[in-house]
Formats: sequence, C-alpha cells, structure tokens
Amino acid sequence: MQRGREEVRAYVRLPTEERNSITDIEGYLLRTPGGDKVPIIGVASLGMGVSPSALRRRDGHRVVTVTADVDASVISGDEANEILAGSILADLTAEHPDLTYTFGGEQQQQLESIDALKRGFVIALILIFALLAIPLRSYTKPFIIMAVIPFGFIGVILGHWILGVALSAISFMGIFGLSGVVVNDSLVMIDFIDQKLREGVPPRTAIVEGAKGRFRPIMLTSLTTFLGFTPLILERAIQAQFLIPFAASLGCGIIFTTAILMMVVPALCALHLHLTPSGRSSTASAR
Repeated sequence: MQRGREEVRAYVRLPTEERNSITDIEGYLLRTPGGDKVPIIGVASLGMGVSPSALRRRDGHRVVTVTADVDASVISGDEANEILAGSILADLTAEHPDLTYTFGGEQQQQLESIDALKRGFVIALILIFALLAIPLRSYTKPFIIMAVIPFGFIGVILGHWILGVALSAISFMGIFGLSGVVVNDSLVMIDFIDQKLREGVPPRTAIVEGAKGRFRPIMLTSLTTFLGFTPLILERAIQAQFLIPFAASLGCGIIFTTAILMMVVPALCALHLHLTPSGRSSTASAR
C-alpha cells in the first residue's frame, strides 16, 4: 500500500485462535455467489503438500527466482544458460504452456552493458567521422578510412571461435578499441597516398606506392599489438578469464582486419579517384 512516499506492506490473516490447527482451515467459511457461507471443505479438496514460504509477484504474475554460481573453470554463464534453455526450461514450458522465464544475473547485466556500449559506439563513430572530415576536407575519405571497421567484427568472431572463448560485453569493448587502431592504420595509408598525389604522381601509381610504402609500418604495428596481447590470450589462470575476451577481440581482430585493410583501402581509393575526374587537382586544392 502506498502512503505518501513510503510503501507499507499489509498482511491479512485470521486471528491466532482460528489458525492453530488444520481443522481451522477446513472450517474456514467462503461466501458463495448467492450470498451464503459454506465451509471450504465443502467446495474444495484439501491435501498436504509443500509450498513456498512467501509468494512474490511482478506485474501481476507469480515469480520464482532461482540462483546459482558458475564455476568459470568448468563452464561459462552463457553456456550454462544455453543448456538450461535447450533442455530443462524447454521441457518445463512444454509441460506448462503458461510458464515464462527470463535470465537475470550476469546475462542481464551483459545485455544492459551491450545496449549502453552500442549507443556509445554510434556516438564515437560520428565523432571519428567529424574529426576525419574536418582536416581532410572531404566527406568520402572518412568513409574509406572507416570502411574496414565492419571487417573487424568478422575477425573478432573468428578469433573467439578459434580460441573457444564465448562472446561477452568485454568482447565488445575490445571491438571498440580495435576500431580505433584500424582507423589509425587506414589514415596512415590515405595520408601517404594524398602526399604522392600532391607531388604530381599519377593516381594509380600513387595508390600502389602508398600501399607498398605503408605496408611495413602498418603490419609491424598490428603484429606488435597482437604479440603484446598474446600472453593474456594464452593465460589460463582464473584471474585472467575476465580479460581474455577483450584480448581476443583486439589481438585476433587486428591481425584479420590488417590483412583486409591492405586490400580494401587501396581499392576504395582507386574507386574514389576514378569517380572524381579531377581527383588529383581536387586533392591538391583540398590541402
């Protein structure tokens, strides 16, 4: 019951002298639709059984909460939920069609974290685009630089699959960090190609020299980043299990994305210059 700003719990029960024995329950009077009173034993069958000590309801539905701790060295929380949903809970819902269930705990926290991370990631992408568009004075080049980011998701999924690590909210944090590294690598190549174009080099030659000239620094940056995360990826201590998805996302994702970057960025640059008839002059004037 709501009283002002406070919630007051109300308990309804019989007087002490009327709830001391089972016979008191059998003699409990119920009012019929006609207005008469009859003992409950005359209209219902009573039996002994086990019931919860308290009934909890949410949105008008009776709720039972079951909690358990997961041994991280044996199974992850996501794997345990998949087993429950595919076996025990599936059988219960088939037997009781009115039964519904939701997962809470770690999975609920991960879903809430992922929703917040998605909103933050969209804002970060918008800011990255703006920061690239202003100095480059172009609306298309930021898209070329950021075009490799979606391929990072593929690398992250492959890395988790190869390592046998489950995707989690920490994995998505690694993806966001990976996006920043990939943008830096693409920007290095784009800047070098623009420099060659300003020097009067033909577009095709500028793209080939840009890819060749920046292959070594980009590849070394990616390899050193991957090697830096390798000890954490291979660590099997319980204390490190929380950070392994992050290391797998950033370490494995950057190796795959770098290989794609060396092909996608030059191809998109060639397409951009082909669609821009005055590509070389426009680059010089943009400077």
